[in-house]
Amino acid sequence: MLYLAPDNPRPSGGVRSIYRQVDVLRQLGADARVVHERPGFRAAWFENHTPVLAARDAAVGPTDVLVVPEIYGPGLGTLPRDPRKLVLNQGAYLTFDALPWPGAGAGEPYRGLAGLEGLLTVSEDSERLLGFAFPELPRLRVRNVVDPLVFRPATGPRRPGPVRLACTSGRRPEDRVRLQHLLRAHGTADAFDLRVLEGLSEEAMAEALRDSDVFVSLGDREGFGMPPAEAMACGCYVIGFDGRGGREFFDPTYCRPVSDGDLLGLAEAVDDVVGSWSECGEDLREAGRRASRAVLTRYSSDGLRTDLAAVLDFLGSS
Repeated sequence: MLYLAPDNPRPSGGVRSIYRQVDVLRQLGADARVVHERPGFRAAWFENHTPVLAARDAAVGPTDVLVVPEIYGPGLGTLPRDPRKLVLNQGAYLTFDALPWPGAGAGEPYRGLAGLEGLLTVSEDSERLLGFAFPELPRLRVRNVVDPLVFRPATGPRRPGPVRLACTSGRRPEDRVRLQHLLRAHGTADAFDLRVLEGLSEEAMAEALRDSDVFVSLGDREGFGMPPAEAMACGCYVIGFDGRGGREFFDPTYCRPVSDGDLLGLAEAVDDVVGSWSECGEDLREAGRRASRAVLTRYSSDGLRTDLAAVLDFLGSS
């Protein structure tokens, strides 16, 4: 199996998931590799020893399986016709973004693609969306993994100081700035420190999350939503938008979901949590620990192994 992957040197959860799937498939006995366009390229922001091929060296035939990320959707027709194909759709809401309207045909980019045998999805939400659009295509869910050796709660007492908030920079940057203005105007901003996490290695991201009390999720049309899942694994109390893909783990018993795009609701939730931290902080930290146990149990390497074994069974029977 050959997994196509973009030559992206910046941290990208989707690329890391590709590498991890290849590693697990090899443990299951499959001859799996990652294929990058540029010779010698390898994702280097997380530790890996995954076998990597340059595209020019990847010869494929009718018995080979190409696994193609959804970002290549408009170009799928340029792939060789012979190999069997699976689309790894980690961003279901992006599926149609590069297709012209009304110029694209019904069911593009997947319907009628030579050799396409099915879609791999990463969340319940993505599976439903893709099933609505492509009911005739088999869909197999392959869960994301949150690594417990990297993303784990902090140990020891909390250091003193204001409530420490974190968020990532990749989603809704305008709403993040609006939120900061709202909270400053309201008078809350002096009660917390907000760190925007950007461009960090996997280890550095985990360390920053362990040093945070609260993670503000600004998810928007997510296939899954790794940042809040990783924040939960590190014991953060998560407030904010589930981005749709995260609905399956945004459990209100251990986090604070806010209706999608409700900026005022988000500001009110942050203000409430920060304002009550002196009285309720230990309860919220315990909620963060429950979230960590739930996420690390559900999104485990053993679970992915089961999912990918089912993919191999599907390929063997199709």
